[in-house]
Amino acid sequence: MGFASSFAAYLLGCALSRTQCLSRHECGGLPSMINDEYDDVDLRYLQCKSFLLELQKPRVRPRNLFISRMAANLQAGFTGQFDLETIAAVLDAAASARPGRVINVSLVFMGGGAQMEVCSIEHDTVSICADMAANLLPALYWYRAQGHSQLHVAVSGPSLFWLPLPTGTQSSE
Repeated sequence: MGFASSFAAYLLGCALSRTQCLSRHECGGLPSMINDEYDDVDLRYLQCKSFLLELQKPRVRPRNLFISRMAANLQAGFTGQFDLETIAAVLDAAASARPGRVINVSLVFMGGGAQMEVCSIEHDTVSICADMAANLLPALYWYRAQGHSQLHVAVSGPSLFWLPLPTGTQSSE
């Protein structure tokens, strides 16, 4: 088993130990896991075998010369439609260029890409449930494959991301 596979298995174990299973559904429609009291973060992608398969797929990172310029000029209110590879690269570069800041975006999946809207860029703390930016692209593909139409993403340097749950969806337990 390679490093990526063993690390993904480790993350899966960590996610499962931090959550409480509510049903026997394997990653289906409604959320099958509820986060504990620590954070409002969607960790379902880490709890499914299908994500591990998605994580192992080879990816080609775009060599778009404008990614660094787009990342440097990214600001709240920006919207654009891009392929998922470009979104992941821009968000990672933008977060790395802004230490101590959290970039919150909303994604609406469309065809092979997504409409990205930058909701805010602010000084904030990194979520305790943050994941490595290397897992962002496989996570985006996983949520799109699960039929999700919209996703909220937060990124912060150095190379971290998490998926905040929409307001009002946190468990009251």
